[in-house]
Amino acid sequence: MSNPDVPACRDEWKSQVATAFPREGRPPIPSRINWHGGSNMSHVQFLSLRGIWPTLVSGSEFAREFETELRRELDTARNWLDLFPPFRAYLECVRNNQSTTFWSPEAPGTSETALSLGIMQLARSRQSGLFKAISDGVADEEMVISSLISFLDGITVLCPHVRCGWSARRQSITGDFGAQKLKVFVDGLLVARDGTPKVLLEAKRRCRQYCEPKVCLQETGEFVAFLKSTTTPISHDRHFFLLSQNQG
Repeated sequence: MSNPDVPACRDEWKSQVATAFPREGRPPIPSRINWHGGSNMSHVQFLSLRGIWPTLVSGSEFAREFETELRRELDTARNWLDLFPPFRAYLECVRNNQSTTFWSPEAPGTSETALSLGIMQLARSRQSGLFKAISDGVADEEMVISSLISFLDGITVLCPHVRCGWSARRQSITGDFGAQKLKVFVDGLLVARDGTPKVLLEAKRRCRQYCEPKVCLQETGEFVAFLKSTTTPISHDRHFFLLSQNQG
């Protein structure tokens, strides 16, 4: 990700602060800001959260950032998916640009393809519907998150190693800064069995490139609000993730 309006490192953040606050030399502290929600996050508010957006890394680089246990879990999940027949059939549909839905007279043969997809059938069907809605200019965020959750459920529900579940429930999270509070809404969650959120979901109806820098500012507000929340259970392993579309 490269966006001149969003700092990618500490030095860029300090440079933007110096430009935005030439007299003060620093942004206001969060407890003195009148917040208007994550979707209306301003650049000044973003700077006050000391947010940066570093360059995206590859999956292997991402895994190396964490300890052996998490890396082993990622490898286990990858190996299981490689041998999961419905996911292999799904990938074949994607490679062939094959749109599968439930059987219809206008699309003979799709019933056989759908059967081979198994639990991934719903995900591919909703993706096909979403692609058509995007082409027709009628897609919305609810369709995007529904398609995403269907895919995530498809690759996790039957996996014996998964101990969490995906939820499409739009949840509010309030970050407590003392005198002021930042209330945000996330589009979905990955929740552990004890109710602890592990991943926040954020989706847009268009490709990310058309939503910048607003989406970066919004996601930063969501993540900080989650960390500063006094009501949302916080995982003791200190691993938090925000899953957001990159290319659409």
